[in-house]
Amino acid sequence: MIDWLLNRMPDMLARYEYLHSLLRWLQEWIDQLKVGKPAFPWVLPDALLIASLEKAAQECKAVNILRFLVNVQKQVAQLKNVNEQRTNDALAIKALTDLSDNVPKLEEQLKSELVKSGIMARLFFIVLIFLLFGIGLLAWTQIAKEWFGG
Repeated sequence: MIDWLLNRMPDMLARYEYLHSLLRWLQEWIDQLKVGKPAFPWVLPDALLIASLEKAAQECKAVNILRFLVNVQKQVAQLKNVNEQRTNDALAIKALTDLSDNVPKLEEQLKSELVKSGIMARLFFIVLIFLLFGIGLLAWTQIAKEWFGG
């Protein structure tokens, strides 16, 4: 059991750290949308970021993050549509008002997921340290028993 945990823990820790880093990258995109006068055409998140987040969420079996990504992709699709139809002022205004409603919600969800992934990564780290310490202590007691003839 301990061997299995020692083999799994570093991988699980790395997955949650990776997910946490990707969520921070997405936070940078949301910060760009929140500026007073956003750039037009709208800045869209890198497709690699979205694909990586989706894959990382699947690997961590994080359904909440997948749901969050669906909301992000809806917002990205709307902004992409506005970028493609630059002459449609009504569409641009609608996108701007939707953005002012959606970005705070997305950011709230993102912050929640950042906290969760950060906690999970640290939890796996603590468990890994505890296991390594326990195995080291067990090994030293075995050595002490053999050395002192106990």
